[in-house]
Amino acid sequence: MKVLFAFGGVKSRYHPTGDVIATTRMAEAIQQYSKHDLRLMFAFGDKTDYQPCKSKKCAKNSMMCEKCTKGTKINMGTYAKHILEQEYDILFVRGNLLMQHIYHLIEKTDTRPRILFWVEETASAGNDPQTLQKTKQIDREALACADHICSFTEGMLQASKQYLSKNIDGVMLPICVDATKYRLPPPKQLAKIGYAGGFNPTQDISPILEEISSKNLPYKVLIACPNGIGREKYAMMVKILGMDDKVKITSFD
Repeated sequence: MKVLFAFGGVKSRYHPTGDVIATTRMAEAIQQYSKHDLRLMFAFGDKTDYQPCKSKKCAKNSMMCEKCTKGTKINMGTYAKHILEQEYDILFVRGNLLMQHIYHLIEKTDTRPRILFWVEETASAGNDPQTLQKTKQIDREALACADHICSFTEGMLQASKQYLSKNIDGVMLPICVDATKYRLPPPKQLAKIGYAGGFNPTQDISPILEEISSKNLPYKVLIACPNGIGREKYAMMVKILGMDDKVKITSFD
């Protein structure tokens, strides 16, 4: 079973690296409940590359200061199209703007992914659409598109166990970014490990690759680069780390 996690949202409260590390650890935690051979793929996409804020006067999180952002603008619509072209059984989408683009593509082409989840990080309850209903059109479209709604809350782990215990043909994996409960580094520390989000070719993604490489799960990592930016560098890292069988480097225009 191939599970694709597509990360959008530039306003994420936590560092994208934290999402990946948390996802791998959570998948490892519930692997014992699964009778499926899970193959996880990750696709990253942001409108802007976020850099750590160096100003001591900045009142926001180090990854949230808009004055300190710089990087390559990414066409979210093209990124969404690229995601839908991948081979997977289950698709998780993080970020309602990305979800909106996927919604319009699905509506236009009259095709649907096999199982589609919309991951909402601000939800207070598990997969209850009523708790996620908002006034914005973008969220209504995301709700209309998704087969299931889920959140970053701890309840996701329990929900996953329930789905797996029923032995249905589908696995709902949680993406938990609670740094306290799951011993993940806080955002400021994550910013220092070398990957500042997005597709900045000057950043080092080896910490992400090493984290996934250290697991014994059958992961398949998808790193999507806009216009091929950083593709050669990322491919070289993959080769050096000996992860050719676990990592796929791809690009989109």
